[in-house]
Amino acid sequence: MRTTVRGLRGIRRCRAAAAAVVLSAGLVGCSGSGDATEAGDAGTVEVSCQLEGSGPGTATVVATEDDLTVTWEGHEVPASDQFDFGVQVADDEGVAQAQLNLVFRDGEQVGQLVTVFEDYAQVQLDLEAEVDGDRVTAVFPRDEGPLAGLEIGRWGAFASSRDLQVGGTCPEGDGFLPFE
Repeated sequence: MRTTVRGLRGIRRCRAAAAAVVLSAGLVGCSGSGDATEAGDAGTVEVSCQLEGSGPGTATVVATEDDLTVTWEGHEVPASDQFDFGVQVADDEGVAQAQLNLVFRDGEQVGQLVTVFEDYAQVQLDLEAEVDGDRVTAVFPRDEGPLAGLEIGRWGAFASSRDLQVGGTCPEGDGFLPFE
């Protein structure tokens, strides 16, 4: 229980700091280590981690030259309330950072955005996530737009209800996982 509360506190702290910038999702910093595998084509990286919180879940990112495909598993989109899914990526120094968000309200996707923290730019994307039970997948373009040119060295993920009572972060605490 202590672990869960500490992870959710990290979301709360970051949400408060980014509230003026982020439409309706939280900024999460993560620390620890994750599993990374080189997959398929040269330059394709797959990383995943366990979401620590109110229930089991995972977040997986598959990065290619053109896209970041993100899959969250273990948390269904509720028919009522708001639920946010997010991934934060950063360069090795943490100077260039971006947060990729999906926002669901009353079971419907109402937001899909990338927030770039270096210049606090927020870009609404025209994408629709695929929802299949407790599995949510979205493809974020990185060959153009707000993620273009970002060399990802670190990452973290979250899935959470608006009141932070349901969901989790990975890894818990402040910081990031290595993206390798």
